[in-house]
Amino acid sequence: MDSQHPAMANDESVSSDEMRRWRTEELASIQEERDFRARELQWRKEDIQQRHLENARWIWYKYVEKNRRDVEEKAEQLKAISSLSALIAGFAVVALVELEFEPEDNPEALIALYAVSTAITVALMTNAMVTCSLMLAAILKNGKLYVSSEEETEFMIRCKKFATTHRRGDGPPVPKRTFQLFWASRCEADWKTAFRFFSMGVPSFMINVVFASWLKFEYSLVTCATVTGVMGVSLLVWLFHHHSWAPYLVNRGKYGLSAALDASTVDGLYSGLPFDWHAPPNGVFRTESHARTEAGTWRKSRDPRFMDNKWMGIGTAQGTEGEFAGESPTNSKGEMVD
Repeated sequence: MDSQHPAMANDESVSSDEMRRWRTEELASIQEERDFRARELQWRKEDIQQRHLENARWIWYKYVEKNRRDVEEKAEQLKAISSLSALIAGFAVVALVELEFEPEDNPEALIALYAVSTAITVALMTNAMVTCSLMLAAILKNGKLYVSSEEETEFMIRCKKFATTHRRGDGPPVPKRTFQLFWASRCEADWKTAFRFFSMGVPSFMINVVFASWLKFEYSLVTCATVTGVMGVSLLVWLFHHHSWAPYLVNRGKYGLSAALDASTVDGLYSGLPFDWHAPPNGVFRTESHARTEAGTWRKSRDPRFMDNKWMGIGTAQGTEGEFAGESPTNSKGEMVD
């Protein structure tokens, strides 16, 4: 019996050593698993930050593309009106110089009316052409300023703030200075004036042709009456098409297509991140608080005490900073005033 005690003691010692080793390995494995979980959480945090950055860049690229399309759209319409104005003014001047008639065979009043109609046509078309040309040069020069590196940096900082202070239902940031605001505050009135000049110049040119025909063909009443009838019909056609299409050019936002979504539909679609990175359609808000805030902003904009401010409404909630996209007063450079 005594000879077995050392063997049993030796076995117990070996067993204790193995248990210590196993315990040490188990503790090391647990610590390694904890370290891996910590690294996994860090990786997850970095992945979320990267996704926020990608969302912010996607939104910025969307506004960059919109800025490019807006500049191209306005440039094309300014080019069209400027070219047509220059063409009609040129026709009127050439007709004034080249037209030959017998002064003694025509009443002085008719000659005066022809000269006055020519002067009015040239004046209207020249002013429309010059205004559109100057505006075209201005927007081509300043259009790229709203998507510069400085604007991108500021927008990214605001996106970072949105990602860190986001609350359910908040809307994404929007650029404070955009070409759309610049056009609305600085160019819209001049564009309407130039288009009005052009719209008045076309009928004036048609009347000028009628007077020229009566001076040129004073010996043929049928010819004069025919020209007068043709130009009268042309004037009616012009007025019809002008009435049909002019509102789309001068009434911003009034004749556009509207999204067939109501607030309840949007509330069901947008339920926190990542959907809050997407701005809702114009005039549609995710939360009731946004709708109340927008209603208060609209009432304030209609208050006579604030009518001097240029409020540019596009109906998109700003979100975390309590601002609205395009709903803030702007100065002459299209910059939003805090």
